[in-house]
Amino acid sequence: MASLLGRRLASATRPSAAGPVCTLRANLSSRACPLASAGSNSLVAVSASHVGRQQGERQARETRTHASAAAAALVPASDVDVGVSEASTCIIQYAIDLARTSECYEVHSWMLLLGILKYEKCSAAQILRELGLQDLYGAWHEVLWALNVCDGLKPRAFQTEVSFADRAFKVITASSDFAVWHGSDKMYSEDLLMALAAGGVLDGLFPDLNLSFERVRKAVEKHTGRKYSLPDDVVVEKTPLALRSDDEVFL
Repeated sequence: MASLLGRRLASATRPSAAGPVCTLRANLSSRACPLASAGSNSLVAVSASHVGRQQGERQARETRTHASAAAAALVPASDVDVGVSEASTCIIQYAIDLARTSECYEVHSWMLLLGILKYEKCSAAQILRELGLQDLYGAWHEVLWALNVCDGLKPRAFQTEVSFADRAFKVITASSDFAVWHGSDKMYSEDLLMALAAGGVLDGLFPDLNLSFERVRKAVEKHTGRKYSLPDDVVVEKTPLALRSDDEVFL
């Protein structure tokens, strides 16, 4: 099992510049600027507030749509169409924004983990709690510190585009495989967590918690009520249960 997953992760490569899109523009304008001034009358203030709210909602929708497109661009073409859940979209967008604001312009796998820790209501974060990582806020700072020590946040010359490091790209592509093996038409946050575990990211950062792939897999299957059918598994004919993911009620 581990050898197969290792080979799949090792064989995944980023699209070349001549191939599909491999760089993503990060949209940072998700907040609406207040339009009402202090001297405006109440009618103008209410109207401006309404306009500002509409702009904010539209920009938020555009940001989510952009992140979904970003994730979709990374998912390899296959016979099965795999969408991206809203929670996964937010996690990926968070990683992109972090790469942009830190001026490193490259998304690392640890940034995806930071996104999971940031959105505590997503399935992946709840599963990490069940596995013993109770202090998600403290873990977020621990991962950020490790990322900084390893020069993952080292500023680079300004770039208009944000790219994905090899390992982060492999995590995204492996997540789409796990979604298919989970019998889902969407990539959920738990699929990202499975890919991070398969790549040894979780065990490397939190060795005391024993976040091995098999242990994470059992926790995800228990949480969702549905098993993964991985290529090396012995096939047992059973009626699949309905997938329960907290990502469906994420926001």
